Amino acid sequence: MKQNLILLVFLFFYLSILQAQGISINADGAPPDASAILDVQSSTKGFLIPRMNMLQRNDISSPAAGLMIYQTDNTPGLYMYDGTGWQILTTSANVWTTSGNGGIDPNTQFIGTTDNNPLRIRLNNQWSGELNAATSNACIGDSSGISITSGMHNTSFGHKSLQGVSFGSDNTVMGYKAAAKTNTFGLTVVGSEALSNNTSGHSITVIGSFGLHSNTTGFWNTGIGYYVLNANTTGSVNTATGCYALYHNTGGISNSAFGFQAMQYNLTGGANCAMGTTALNYNESGSRNTAIGTSALYKASQSENTAIGFSAASNTTIGTNNTAIGTLSLDVNETGGNNVAIGHSAGNSLGNIFNSISIGNHNYLNGADNQAFFGNLGIGWNGGNVTWSTFSDARIKTDIQEDVVGLNFINRLRPVTYHRDIDKQAELTGNTLAKDFPSVRDVEKIKFSGFLAQEVEAAALAAGYDFSGITIPKNDKAVYTLSYESFVVPLVKAVQEQQVMIDELKNLYNVQLQYNEQLEKRLAELEARIVKN
Repeated sequence: MKQNLILLVFLFFYLSILQAQGISINADGAPPDASAILDVQSSTKGFLIPRMNMLQRNDISSPAAGLMIYQTDNTPGLYMYDGTGWQILTTSANVWTTSGNGGIDPNTQFIGTTDNNPLRIRLNNQWSGELNAATSNACIGDSSGISITSGMHNTSFGHKSLQGVSFGSDNTVMGYKAAAKTNTFGLTVVGSEALSNNTSGHSITVIGSFGLHSNTTGFWNTGIGYYVLNANTTGSVNTATGCYALYHNTGGISNSAFGFQAMQYNLTGGANCAMGTTALNYNESGSRNTAIGTSALYKASQSENTAIGFSAASNTTIGTNNTAIGTLSLDVNETGGNNVAIGHSAGNSLGNIFNSISIGNHNYLNGADNQAFFGNLGIGWNGGNVTWSTFSDARIKTDIQEDVVGLNFINRLRPVTYHRDIDKQAELTGNTLAKDFPSVRDVEKIKFSGFLAQEVEAAALAAGYDFSGITIPKNDKAVYTLSYESFVVPLVKAVQEQQVMIDELKNLYNVQLQYNEQLEKRLAELEARIVKN
């Protein structure tokens, strides 16, 4: 019976080959598809290929390429011989599906390669990244790292990030077009279009969208913040932290800016340090400035100024060589230079003063060039352990004359006692008092001895004396001042003049004394003659 069945099957195959050059196995007698050598059709049964274990599979002698079997053990599944070895075909155990996988063993199931060849990623059949174990490059994103040839140790993530690098190495980049044109080394970049135009600048760290956006060849720059160092092209060795910090810098070098809009408009100035919101905000080309504090040196555009404190020297524009320490110190100054101000609101001036020193003179508005001020309106004592000294070397003095007026000036002075009214002084000068504290008005309790400056001025004028101990106001906000140590000179002169007068009187006295003695002697002789006669 079996022999007859086998004969019928072979007869069926033979007739099919003769008639259609193909074999059709089905239940309705339909002919095979013209493109198939074997056409199996069924809606109720499947096609079953040979089943065997791995040992049986491996015992197949000289398997043909394309030979298929179902392996029942050691990772069961469909296997095909590819000409060199048996390869498992898709099964639920070795396929990552578009809807996700579950119950995987991460030690044996993974996405990747089992050799040293790079793993590339495509989107829309276009390069979208590569993981390369040989070069230690890891790039993810459209065109990210697409040009790398010999570069090593690069990491990039983002559309066109590190797109232009070929031999550059040791770069870490993240963000849309981040470092897109660079071909160098030592970059750490995070942010959309950060360092996107850089070509050869190296050793750069930038964190923030559009940070160092225009940089081309500048190197050793560090920027943290939105639009930080945005316009820099060739400037190097700059450090900026804060939104828009060093935003317009193009070629300035060795600058440090920390804070929102710190050194925002700097172009070519170098060796500046700005710490604080809008510190050194308008500086363009000034160099060697130091600004610490919100709005410190806010408008400065020149060099070698130092400001520490909120709005310290904030209105200084072209003034140079100023030092301001304290909130609002030197705040009014614009063009003055070589000034030193220490203390809250110290050194303020209605004009633009040069070469002044102001320490603790809260809102002093009547300053002038080449003056030093110590203390505010409430100060009632200045001093120290020794007396104040001034230069008096004969070698540094010229046009020496003995024209000091003595008694003629001194005798015109009117010594008085008085109290100070600091409110009136503040009204006259435009100053503001220091913040209120318990002893702020103690100076008004002191009974001073001295002169009235206007009377001293009149006395000097009447005596024809150009007296250096009085300062006459130069504007309506200034007050008269006296230097009491200067009175020593006319007093000495007056004493000398008195001494001359005393010496003259002594001489007259001695002459008169001798004359009297002679008279007495003659009188005695006359008396003696009278008695004798």
